[in-house]
Amino acid sequence: MQHLGSTDGRVSFGDHVHRAIMQALKATSGADAPDIYALSLFVYDEDDKPQQPALIVGYNTESRRISISDILDVPGKRRMAR
Repeated sequence: MQHLGSTDGRVSFGDHVHRAIMQALKATSGADAPDIYALSLFVYDEDDKPQQPALIVGYNTESRRISISDILDVPGKRRMAR
């Protein structure tokens, strides 16, 4: 795990975020990549230690998107265009 924001030769926060995003995008399947419409970043302290912030990158795709109207059984519901 990279330690973020350090000046003693470790990776800066900005560089770490950029690398993590690029790695996540490179790891996507060929089918998912063009379908991505949003990225999410989750930052937390590994082992509850502020000196060890960690970053998890996620993404959403149009093909996996569902709307509330798709879930609820509501008469006259409107479906979102796909």
